[in-house]
Amino acid sequence: MSFLSSILRVWLLVGLACACGAPDHASAAQDELAAINARMAGRIVDCTHNHGADRRIESRVLCQRRDLYVYLPPCYDPARCYPLVVWCHGAFGDEHAFLDTAQIDYLDRLIRCGAAPPMIVVCADGTIKGEDRLLSKHSFYVNGCSGRFQDHLLDEVLPLVIGRYSIDPDRSRHAIVGVSAGGFGALGIALKHRDCFAYAVSHAGAINMRYDNLNHAPLEDFSPCTYRWKDYYRPRQVIGRFACIPIRAKMYVKPVFGSGPEVIPRVTCNNPADLLLRTAPLPGELDVLLSYGDEDNLNFDAHAQSFAHLARSCPGVRVYTACYPGMGHSLDYFRQSNQYAWRWLGQRMKADPPAAANIAQATAVAPEASAMDELLSAAIVR
Repeated sequence: MSFLSSILRVWLLVGLACACGAPDHASAAQDELAAINARMAGRIVDCTHNHGADRRIESRVLCQRRDLYVYLPPCYDPARCYPLVVWCHGAFGDEHAFLDTAQIDYLDRLIRCGAAPPMIVVCADGTIKGEDRLLSKHSFYVNGCSGRFQDHLLDEVLPLVIGRYSIDPDRSRHAIVGVSAGGFGALGIALKHRDCFAYAVSHAGAINMRYDNLNHAPLEDFSPCTYRWKDYYRPRQVIGRFACIPIRAKMYVKPVFGSGPEVIPRVTCNNPADLLLRTAPLPGELDVLLSYGDEDNLNFDAHAQSFAHLARSCPGVRVYTACYPGMGHSLDYFRQSNQYAWRWLGQRMKADPPAAANIAQATAVAPEASAMDELLSAAIVR
């Protein structure tokens, strides 16, 4: 199932539910979260307006009420200190993506089996207007034309979560994860705020929005011989395709970075590939997992490959790549990638994480389900 078709299917079901009446829809939304929490050992704290009541947080930075989910691990104990993961969703969706059963349920099972330490995970809405709409514009979690979304995340969401819950202050127990457009923001934040995060994960992220080649063809495969930095902006340039539907640059760029000569400077200031070379991390300061399908509809596999290539000259960042052959920008890919990333983070965020083998690139091609997955499948479901 393609990413776009799966999103359209979900929103069609939402529309049908709404057509049946608001009370029924609110009741169904309440039941959805209750069912998720009933089958997990941990629980999701609702700070949204998605489940009957409006529990959103006030944002002075954005002058809006904003949605937020927080996952608390099994047997959460305020007397303990827990690792923290910030999870940034992608475009064509909002914080609802955090509730996907193949995503948060999987982490819950990892924790129950001891394959990952108990951790707290937060997912803040990254859409610009904070509305539940299919084509809501995405903020990329940056300070852009439509608002200071990075400041909202770092200066409002994180202090709120740290104030309410027992978070380990050690940066080596903090990670930030981003999906697609969220990968752009997550990796950029990790590079600019290494005092806060030791790990970053990008799932098919737009992590080099200045990716180009000598043919000015951003949809061509990456090659070190033809790579160049994009120094122009063409609003109608096709940057991806879903079936026969072309995706043009202005759809994502204009709401966040503008539409004139200011676009390239604004992108450059936030582009993870540029930040990689400008921020000069200290040796071993940041571990990054770049996951992608090698048939990505938006050519974000080339973004990841170009980032990994550039990182070879940056000893401060250890890059691990996970390639999924034959997979595109699809729901199936994101589910597999999320599960692999939770295992990857689980190993590193334990009290005694494994030592890194070296500073060189470590590549996992098409990560296979391990014996851990067999253990998980046999776990007792509450």
